[in-house]
Amino acid sequence: NPRNDTELGRYLELVYKPNSYLTFSTSYDRYLLDKQFHWLESFIEWNEESQAFDDTHHVFSDLKRKLDNLTFRATGNLNRKLSLQTYLEIYSNDVFYDKKSYSEYKTEEDEYDFTSDYILGDGKWEGMPVYTDVEDFLENSYVDPNLYLGLYPHYTSFVFNGILQWHYAHGSNLYIVYTARKSVNGKKFSKLSDFFRYNNMDKWVETLRDQSIMVKIDYWFEM
Repeated sequence: NPRNDTELGRYLELVYKPNSYLTFSTSYDRYLLDKQFHWLESFIEWNEESQAFDDTHHVFSDLKRKLDNLTFRATGNLNRKLSLQTYLEIYSNDVFYDKKSYSEYKTEEDEYDFTSDYILGDGKWEGMPVYTDVEDFLENSYVDPNLYLGLYPHYTSFVFNGILQWHYAHGSNLYIVYTARKSVNGKKFSKLSDFFRYNNMDKWVETLRDQSIMVKIDYWFEM
């Protein structure tokens, strides 16, 4: 486009069937985005003097995004009554908001203001910028979007599902399902091994883990 924004996507999928009862498949998806004037948020200013909401501020930033998604599936019949299905996914999303590009869109002038008092924290804002990573400023400012977990700036997750199915009688099945998940929101990893080893309680980072086993049984009643 006229602003030289770039968007690139790549997708690769491979399927392998060594015989009629085994199937293996894997896919890899990469998405890259380099964008100017990405809308972040719109804020309504509170006026202390009039005790009422005042102007609306529309905040924009340059954005760089890198997304990787790797999946693996395997399905097969171990024998005539026993089958197994597995699914594995590794997902990574990395986003960078360039604080040097913060701007406020002026609706009346139809232009972007990079020196806005609201953005830089000058004038009546008494040195409090709209976004900060300094705890002392958080009473009057918002969390830097590169740290705000609600925007998932650095997010990595792992999911594994396994389903064992036993056809123990005519029309009847027993299912055993195992699920393992781990996700880290707020931290960037250069190696996948670092992600699996990570168990710290760091600031601006959220870690979730879950493992579960479920059993389902059904029985076919013939009348």
